[in-house]
Amino acid sequence: NSLVAAGNLEGSEGKYAVKLPSLIETPEDVAKLPVVATPNAVVQAKDVATIRSTFKDAETVTRLDGKPAIAIEVKKRIGANLIDTLNHVREVSDTFIKTMPEGMHVTYTQDKSVFVNQLLGDLQNHVMIAVILVFIVILYALSGRASLLIGLAIPSSFLIGILLLAMMGYTINMIVLFSLILAVGMLVDDAIIVTEFAERRMSEGMPKADAFALAAKRMA
Repeated sequence: NSLVAAGNLEGSEGKYAVKLPSLIETPEDVAKLPVVATPNAVVQAKDVATIRSTFKDAETVTRLDGKPAIAIEVKKRIGANLIDTLNHVREVSDTFIKTMPEGMHVTYTQDKSVFVNQLLGDLQNHVMIAVILVFIVILYALSGRASLLIGLAIPSSFLIGILLLAMMGYTINMIVLFSLILAVGMLVDDAIIVTEFAERRMSEGMPKADAFALAAKRMA
């Protein structure tokens, strides 16, 4: 399966190199290979065997639900958004599905975006529950103004935190989501302590701005 030099051919116009092509590119090339050569005849491969083109033996086998399948693994780049990456993959696969033979379909396995969406839903639920419960408890224990301030502190703090993460180039990954969920409890405690301290100072005659500034300074 190579290009063999057969010598040189000299003529009036110069000297030329002669090469015999013996490259195998098609099944017919294999079929014409000489197996035995005699003065009277040449036995070719097609005379003693059936030559046909087939696929290379599979080194790995993939099955889905017990049926043969083709596995394609897609990994996102470092710093890329998982949800956006999956949406792009679905767009490409939707275009590819239109040209697939009948009976073939695309199935998504090990889809980590499901877990991320679940975390986002949990975060939203926890924030809403925290706001409602804190509003009720503070309304009963302190005052309507304090409950309103603490209730607004939770979503506004999360919004500011997410905006700062986006400005610094960080993505909303699982570690960030876990951290935000854990921060709900700390945020509620801090907001209650600051508001309660400021309320007490204001009841003693301290101006509102000074009371909240002192409360925030003591909390920091």
